Amino acid sequence: HMTPLKTHWKYAPNSLFLGGRSMGARSAVAVCKRICDRQKDAVQGVLCLSFPLNLPGKPQTYVERSHDNMCEQNLLQSIMHVMKSTSAVHWVKDANHGLTVCGRTEESVLEEVSCKYGAGTME
Repeated sequence: HMTPLKTHWKYAPNSLFLGGRSMGARSAVAVCKRICDRQKDAVQGVLCLSFPLNLPGKPQTYVERSHDNMCEQNLLQSIMHVMKSTSAVHWVKDANHGLTVCGRTEESVLEEVSCKYGAGTME
């Protein structure tokens, strides 16, 4: 018989940084919330790439749109204003949900993202 890990919360780390891309970003946020519900300051940060905020292709009523049809800029910015934690966003110019930018290599886009968050260049 195996006891679920969540019952052994006393063994959980107390300094985590979570991250993910697209649905992985949503999962990272959900895990973060569950951890923080039990241990308020256990998560030091969450990095979300291509966060799927809205349904793909859903018509938006806002004037300004991003190239990512799953994360409308104005909607994300309005949500950030009501968040309790400190937050920042970096928009990769002309990137779609898959972080593809016409006329740029995937490596250059990933390098921009990694340099923005102090990770250096990606190999």
